Amino acid sequence: MNNLKFDAVIPALDMTVLDAYKLARTNKMFLIDNGIHTVISPIIPPGYREIPIRIKQAANQEVPCAA
Repeated sequence: MNNLKFDAVIPALDMTVLDAYKLARTNKMFLIDNGIHTVISPIIPPGYREIPIRIKQAANQEVPCAA
């Protein structure tokens, strides 16, 4: 049951944080939390903060030749 005071979607329990973040961004929304609830919302209401997600790309690193 969603007893939040704003429009929000509660991610499924089996959804990873990365999947929830991707779902939020795909729909131009935010993945937010207040320390108790983690939700996907079109706004960031007072008392909530956006969950910072940084997706790192694998760098193509070459191993230097030991000549």
